Amino acid sequence: MKFYISVVSHEHHHIIENLDSLRRLAVNDNVTVICRDNLPTKSCQEYCESNNIIYQKNTKVKGFSANNNANYIHARNELGMSGGDYFILMNPDVLIDQKNIKKLLQSLERHLPDLAAPCLFIDAKQKVFDDNLRKYPKLKNFVKNYLLKDRSTVINKLTEEPEVLDYWVSASFLCVRSKVYEKLEGFDESYHMYCEDVDFCLRALQEGYKPRYLSLVKATHFRRCYSQKFLSRPFFWHVKSVFLYSLAKKNLRRHKSVLTKQSISCRCENNKPAIQAAIDIPEVGHKLS
Repeated sequence: MKFYISVVSHEHHHIIENLDSLRRLAVNDNVTVICRDNLPTKSCQEYCESNNIIYQKNTKVKGFSANNNANYIHARNELGMSGGDYFILMNPDVLIDQKNIKKLLQSLERHLPDLAAPCLFIDAKQKVFDDNLRKYPKLKNFVKNYLLKDRSTVINKLTEEPEVLDYWVSASFLCVRSKVYEKLEGFDESYHMYCEDVDFCLRALQEGYKPRYLSLVKATHFRRCYSQKFLSRPFFWHVKSVFLYSLAKKNLRRHKSVLTKQSISCRCENNKPAIQAAIDIPEVGHKLS
């Protein structure tokens, strides 16, 4: 079993270098780290090349879903990722040490979950939990959360610790079995940023896949909450994503993904292996919640 870590940098090379999580991951024999540079910088490229990290750069800025789908296709078509391997989405602002990396890999190998998420914190001392486990929201929950800081959908990790969840988990650190990611046709690229993880987990649940909470695996997510700034670009991305998700939840819009196009293309190529029938993939973003 192998593990493919998908990271997207949007001029976050300083964060990547300072936290150094990617280097710690890449030193493991069964781990391959893919860093896609959404706004290419020489510093990010040099860091990756000096630490055995696969460096991919975009010629055009793309959203979080499109970038991770591109990393998935690269891992599958160029790096030999199989259906039984794990594709792990991780934000560049996540800090994880070697001890917890080992726990993560061992937990995935032992339990073989379709989806999984670690216990995330938002501070270096790991005293304050990140809100990476939540109940599925309704439109009113989004509004109440923004205006009133309502936390009714957040799972309390001190009192609610089911191993297998009926909830959605944040893509800031999300482990997905490769064959599950393929079956779900990856992330919906209609979402530039925000809610794509809610949509992905809901589609997974509808197919019978539930995420497993890896409570013993701990990491810190130094989130920034850019969308909280009223009338900012991330704010409008978030608003758009809320409406996209609301429509998708009611089956009023179609899933959009380059993986869907690839599936159609592969079937039309006389059932050739995906690596032979793959269509050209556009250079494709990043998510900091």
